[in-house]
Amino acid sequence: MVLLEMKDFSYRVGNQVLLKNINWTIKEHENWLILGLNGSGKTTLLSVASGYLPSEDGTINLLGEPLTVHNRRKLCQQVGLVSENFFSKYFRNETMNDIIFGGYYGQLGQLGDLTDKQILYARKLMRQFGINQSSRKPFWLLSKGERQKGLLIRALVHKPQMLFLDEPCSGLDIFVRMQLLQLFSHLFNEGISLIFVSHHFDEITNIYQKAMLLRQGECHSQGELTQILHAENLSDFFHSNVQIDIQKNGHIHFEICDKQKALVINFPKQEANKNGT
Repeated sequence: MVLLEMKDFSYRVGNQVLLKNINWTIKEHENWLILGLNGSGKTTLLSVASGYLPSEDGTINLLGEPLTVHNRRKLCQQVGLVSENFFSKYFRNETMNDIIFGGYYGQLGQLGDLTDKQILYARKLMRQFGINQSSRKPFWLLSKGERQKGLLIRALVHKPQMLFLDEPCSGLDIFVRMQLLQLFSHLFNEGISLIFVSHHFDEITNIYQKAMLLRQGECHSQGELTQILHAENLSDFFHSNVQIDIQKNGHIHFEICDKQKALVINFPKQEANKNGT
């Protein structure tokens, strides 16, 4: 089964093109890794693919249906988006309770009543993630780590078929970060397809089979992870001499070998005071 299919898709804001001619297919039980520099369009790609941003040029089929303004809400209820970059543009005074409960409706707000079973399940997840004491704080007062955990709960409450993860470990301490990476492996074993954006190679585990490199809104390359995360391909992508080693356990050693790419700041020498001080 094809979970997501994007054909000749582009996305614009005014005259600025954020995504250009994206063709992408995700099949059932596939996990994808998305890599790209800041500003390459990763958050926009996940926000559109999950149905939270309206589609424009091109076509998108999500879970076997054409994604339109008429079925966006229904389809959003079957996938999950974790993106502090995206949701921080819309949430400010909303409490974490309201944000998490809104996940049942796949929309930015809570649009109806919840059953006792739904409320109890959401509160159970809050306790497990350790944010039950923060549930009544407004979004803008929460730490980045609290926001990340709350948005992950929001994405999980309705047990999605796909989970779009936009730098989900950003802002988390090392202990919680390791817990989340283990959780993602568990979700994969439960049959949930993961689409994972990260800037850190040490967050990449062996559950990912596919990869896409995104540069300035365009797909540089996509396919089997071992082919995409290849030294020659990455060197072309980063315009640098890159060395990479993918170990059997999935851990990746990544190194940029171009010394001229290093950032060096030469501070001006201070002239000695005439008095010698």
